[in-house]
Formats: sequence, C-alpha cells, structure tokens
Amino acid sequence: MSAARAGRRLLCAVAALGLMLSGLAVQAAAEATLPPPYPDFRAEYEAYLNGFHIADAVFTLTRNERGEYLYRSESKTRGLARLFGTRDATESSRWRYTPDGIRVLEYRSLKPGGDADDNEHLVFDWKHHRVKNVSPLDPWSMELPAGTLDKMVMQLAMLFDLRNGKKVFEYRVPRQGRIKTYHWALVGEDVTELDDLGSFRTLKLMRTDDR
Repeated sequence: MSAARAGRRLLCAVAALGLMLSGLAVQAAAEATLPPPYPDFRAEYEAYLNGFHIADAVFTLTRNERGEYLYRSESKTRGLARLFGTRDATESSRWRYTPDGIRVLEYRSLKPGGDADDNEHLVFDWKHHRVKNVSPLDPWSMELPAGTLDKMVMQLAMLFDLRNGKKVFEYRVPRQGRIKTYHWALVGEDVTELDDLGSFRTLKLMRTDDR
C-alpha cells in the first residue's frame, strides 16, 4: 500500500468513526444549551507499508467543564520509517460548538525538525476578528473571516456537514499568513474492513480544488 493510499484510508477511517459516533441533533438557540455534537472518544490506528509497521496514530476528542473541545492527534514513526528521517508529530485544535458551527480558539502543531508550517501556534481572536501565528518560526497576524477553521478541525466540520445532508463543502483555513480555501465533494460510498470489527459503510470525499 502506498503512503498516500494509507493516508486516504486513515482519513476514511476517521470519517467512519465520526459518523458512527455522531447522531445527536443540534437544535438550540444559545450556545449554553447546545447538546454535545460528539461524545468524547479515543481512536488508535496502525499504518503499514509493504507489510512493515511504519507508524502509530492516536486521535482523541475531549470536552472540558467550560464547554470547550480539544481534538488532538499524536503520531509516532516505527521501524524502518525512522531511517528516512520521518519524525513524530502532534496536532491539536481547541474549539467551541456554537449555533453557527465550530468556532476555533487555538490550533497547535509540533514536529521537531520540521519547517514553520509543521510548527504553528494559531490564536483566534473573534472579538477583534484577528488570527495570529505566535510561533517564533514564522509570526504573522491577519484578518479573521467569519467561519474560518483550522486544518485539523476541518475533518470534524466535514462530518457535521455530511450529517446535515451537504454534498459539497468549502472551508477557509489560515495558512502561512493568508486564508486558503479548500473545496471538497462527496463522490460516492465504499466499504471499509476493520480487523475484529467487521465491515462498515463509508462515504468517500474528494478534494476538488483549492486556492
């Protein structure tokens, strides 16, 4: 299996898990009364390439007493992958769920030895409509358009939109001091086989364009 295909399967598995876990209706007028859009969860994955175990990944979603969510991933390279310089990485998105959808508060990524794009610390200031990268590797500040997400929580936004019946998706994400727009479309269905869990119906999404 190629690394790209392994990545796509991992995204499909995350989407399938999210669709299984979701199902709570969100029909409240105020943020304080909104039911949790997701229960807390922990998902563990193993990645293989040509039969070799090359990486492990753990995804978690937790909610604190203030009603804030933390969506976090931690990946660790294994075996031969370490010989090619691939490094461990963590990524997290702290956000609230509002009547208008996800409102990101903070995004962080850490990959020792990586470039500035691998090591970001974004702070979303919705009061003043600004987003800042406070990482010393590439600090910047720019205007924050309504509905802007980060590149990690975009995965959950897709699940919410799928649950609401959407088939085409557009997300704005701050990248390297500018707002980048990602376009996705629902292109079909597939069946994902998971060891010890059986077969699951999954939805296939394709990135169609970006600018």
